[in-house]
Amino acid sequence: MTPQKTLNTHACLALLICIGAVSNGFAAEMKVSGFASLIFGQTIKDADLKSAGTANGQVSRYLTDPSNVGNTSSYYDQDLSFNPDSNFGLQLDTKLNEHVSFTVQATSKGTEDFEPGIEWLYATIKLNTQFKLKIGRQRAPRYFYSDFQEVGYVYHWIRPPMEVYGEGTFTYTGLSLTHSAYVYDWDIETMFFMGDKKNENAGAVIGHIHLTKDIGVALTLNREALTIRAAYESFGAWVEETSSPPPGFGNFLGEENEKNGSYSAISSNYDTGTWFLGAEVTRLELNPFLQSGLNFIGLADRISWLITGGIRIGEFTPHLTLSSRTSELVGDTAPPPLAPSLEGLEVVANVINLGLRWDFRKSTALKIDYTSSTDDSDDFFQTLNGKPNEVDVFAVGIDLMF
Repeated sequence: MTPQKTLNTHACLALLICIGAVSNGFAAEMKVSGFASLIFGQTIKDADLKSAGTANGQVSRYLTDPSNVGNTSSYYDQDLSFNPDSNFGLQLDTKLNEHVSFTVQATSKGTEDFEPGIEWLYATIKLNTQFKLKIGRQRAPRYFYSDFQEVGYVYHWIRPPMEVYGEGTFTYTGLSLTHSAYVYDWDIETMFFMGDKKNENAGAVIGHIHLTKDIGVALTLNREALTIRAAYESFGAWVEETSSPPPGFGNFLGEENEKNGSYSAISSNYDTGTWFLGAEVTRLELNPFLQSGLNFIGLADRISWLITGGIRIGEFTPHLTLSSRTSELVGDTAPPPLAPSLEGLEVVANVINLGLRWDFRKSTALKIDYTSSTDDSDDFFQTLNGKPNEVDVFAVGIDLMF
């Protein structure tokens, strides 16, 4: 174990012990819960890749954690692997009094080689019966399953479709204010949030990604079997240089070259208990930004969607999901000879997921998923890079909560 990993492990243990000691001192109520995903998988079909139009001996892989694209543990390939979808988590909720509580969540993810770390660390202040304020490190409400994205037991898949949930499991340090109301038989929750984030593993081609001045709102409406959700956020983004950039790319690096971006999403889910049907659409808009990893090509606009449905037959839940991601590129960040030819071209992945969930024990589910991704990108990229989105993956494992 490296010194940094040892430090993180000791920090997690020390923090949990300190919180427990403080809680005992205040005679606080404590609740300990946890979750785990134990998943094996590998690619069943892949495609040969190219570098500048020439075969490079590499094949397509399947990415499960966009927050760690620089780590090989985040990918399924031809070898059976335990890391890409497996994780462990422990959460401690401490109620100090009627108005103040404290939450800490420690996780150990296979995509980070099971290095333990603090995922959530925040205080919740109940202002009144309708408003509550959170202060600290918490999850941004980007997706329908944002609060539970790492808790596989909550949803029917082994993993949510990466085409939609592929902007990273984004946590931030800041504030959130939530308002809850009941209006005309609808439960309505509105959340405002703001903060900053640094992602050292997001795979920017030459540096770490910083998100600043992140401000957003999420609205959730629920009535019986129907849940509708919408979210919007705006932010600044810049790349912290960690290696020497190629000539001509220096003007895209550093905080002084921050780019503006926005994220919007809408989703719905109808669940009768016997069957369910859900849909989600997201859009990410950025000024030309060095984050695509496609030979320094900038991302301008990304649209993603999914449609999913399933039937519960006793302990079994067969399900089917269709999903897609389309990224429109701009040539501003490409070498000058390529720039005009890249404008408006698209990188496209269309995916089918077929799976089965078996709830064979209380709070424990066995899952089997087969994911087939087709690369329908423009010919320019297929000629240049091959088909990196052309890959089939089989995965099986157990999700549990305790």
